[in-house]
Amino acid sequence: MKTATDNDGQRTHRRLGIRTDVIVTLLYPEVSFEPRTVRGIALDISPRGTRVRSSQLGEEDWRILSGGLHYAELSLELPFLRDPLKARATVRWARFHPAATNAPPCVEIGLEFISLPEAEASRLRFSTERLAAESDDDESRRSFGIVPRKLR
Repeated sequence: MKTATDNDGQRTHRRLGIRTDVIVTLLYPEVSFEPRTVRGIALDISPRGTRVRSSQLGEEDWRILSGGLHYAELSLELPFLRDPLKARATVRWARFHPAATNAPPCVEIGLEFISLPEAEASRLRFSTERLAAESDDDESRRSFGIVPRKLR
């Protein structure tokens, strides 16, 4: 369990560690007016955003994403939801990871939700609360308002 930070480095929202498929459509208006759609893995999620890793993004994408304000639309497959969660976001940060022994190069991006309709926010809360409740991590359960299971 991690927490998101504000501009002063203070944690503001808990992030729940997950590993789930995501489709992200990125807009690079300074390069092209054609959106770029990639598949990746969401690594964590909070009510305010998500962290995504994609090997379909490379060093050039990282340079572009690190150079200004960029927008994204995402479709996130979350446990306990029948249909993907849909959201719009801004790219808050990007990190390039060069190729490793058993892994191709990839880019991680931090996405902050900017347009999450109430119905989608409610679905996000439902999924993350269920995930936290099933977690073996008591801190995860407490941070989402779930009373830790008592030992019998």
